Amino acid sequence: MLAQVRSISAQRLLAAFLLATVLLWGIGALLGWLGILISYNPAAGGYVGNWSGFAGAVIGAPLGGMAGGMLGIALAERAFTGCWPRPLPLALTAVMVLVLAGFTLAIFSRFNSVEEQAGRAVFIVVPLFGAGAVLGWLLGMSKAPT
Repeated sequence: MLAQVRSISAQRLLAAFLLATVLLWGIGALLGWLGILISYNPAAGGYVGNWSGFAGAVIGAPLGGMAGGMLGIALAERAFTGCWPRPLPLALTAVMVLVLAGFTLAIFSRFNSVEEQAGRAVFIVVPLFGAGAVLGWLLGMSKAPT
């Protein structure tokens, strides 16, 4: 409904959603992995194991997710309109991805228990993050047709 108010076609919306979702997770995984490689210390020990790379993943994955979501929206916008999007919709895309990441982490840590494992239900976050990126983009768009 917000896409109709903003005069966004279904094809443009779908392209933005798919590109944002794929690039969000792809670049997020890549930067998270690079963060682990950079911050991993093989000499670090621990009771549960070596968690030295965790900080790199915690920093790299959200930064990659933000960059991937913004890049997916920007590429879809460029493909359909021939021009790059304004900074405000891209900034709101990044904000929505960070808000969803924080919300998801809070929910997962709140309801974490050995007795009740989520299983495949956690995969709902894959399209949820892409939809959040598109929602941030739509909220930042002007009402004038583009």
